[in-house]
Amino acid sequence: MSNFNLSAWAIKESALTLYLILITLIAGTVAFVLNGRAEDPHFDVNTMLVSAIWPGATVQEMEQLVADPLEKRLEEIDWFDRVETKVRPGRVDMSVNFSQATPSGMTEDLFYQVRKRLTDESFQLPKGVLGPFFQDDFRDVYFTLYSLTALDARLPQTELVKVAESMRKVLRRVEGVKKVILLGEQKPQIFVDFDLEKLFTLGVTLEQIKAQIGAQVSVLNAGFIETHHVRMQIRPKKALEKTLQTLKQLPLNIGGKVWLLGDLAKIYQGVESPPQLLIRDQGQETVLLGVVMKDNV
Repeated sequence: MSNFNLSAWAIKESALTLYLILITLIAGTVAFVLNGRAEDPHFDVNTMLVSAIWPGATVQEMEQLVADPLEKRLEEIDWFDRVETKVRPGRVDMSVNFSQATPSGMTEDLFYQVRKRLTDESFQLPKGVLGPFFQDDFRDVYFTLYSLTALDARLPQTELVKVAESMRKVLRRVEGVKKVILLGEQKPQIFVDFDLEKLFTLGVTLEQIKAQIGAQVSVLNAGFIETHHVRMQIRPKKALEKTLQTLKQLPLNIGGKVWLLGDLAKIYQGVESPPQLLIRDQGQETVLLGVVMKDNV
């Protein structure tokens, strides 16, 4: 038996050969157009995190009065698979997992159902429970990261953040960009440090000071005046501006005496301490700009 000659067979069966070539070209073209080419392709993550906080509660209270009611509401959702719950004093963390057979494109709707049902259930939780809080932003993958550092290490980070914010606005207008996230920012804060010995000498307590500050910064509904044409809202005073000078001159009526907050405390501006996230580039503190591209780009 002679060896099979592929070239001779292709010439002999020219119609079949042409058919196979056309099928291969069409299949290759379809694969080239439809198949993903991104380094980090899009995929659904059918998991979200739910947390609730109840300061002072025991593990048993968190489990019976917070975790159990939330878990029962989760079982009402379609494609629900399981929930992994971690309970500790004053806090519960739940990892909600949906079935791997969940149809593509339903993840966002399922996350909405979780938020809706657990938010409705939150009104039935004991007084003092904070939350539930939701975290479901796991799909975003950074296309690129830009690191911003200052030539002068003494430059305040707030100035670096201003530059980063201006860059974010420019990058956000680039075609195909979904979002630009700022990482490593230390948010500015105003610190009020009290001298406890001085307060004790004056007969002033921190609770009294907090009550006075809270009374002046709270926003209350003062009502409105109904006219024939428009409704006029009554605002008794302008909202307190959170500046150093305003806080220092804030009057506090305690025990029949009026004190200025600046006389009772040292007030200064800084950044959050300790920082939630600290990023360094070659040993120097930096701010990162993370660029996330749109799907199928």
